[in-house]
Amino acid sequence: MSSFSSLDDNDLLVYQSFEKLIDGKLRKTFPSDFQLKPLSVCRVLGYGMFYDFKIALPDDKFAKASFNSNAGYAMGTKVSDATHDCITVQRVSTLTSNQ
Repeated sequence: MSSFSSLDDNDLLVYQSFEKLIDGKLRKTFPSDFQLKPLSVCRVLGYGMFYDFKIALPDDKFAKASFNSNAGYAMGTKVSDATHDCITVQRVSTLTSNQ
């Protein structure tokens, strides 16, 4: 089982490419005025790379945004743009949790 670790430059590039979708999904799920700040990442290699980003929410709460880096691709060919439906979000209780 993979665990969360610090973000490296590549993780930040991946995050930035999905940031608008993550932002939209988080604000729809957890309506609030806050600035997104990714804190850590968990990567699992599969068909593409699966990412879980821990993100700080207001009031010392945290969320996990999950997606596959191949969102919108089928067999290596782009078939559509990634959408909000490609991302799942859930509230997690602590920063150090492996949820």
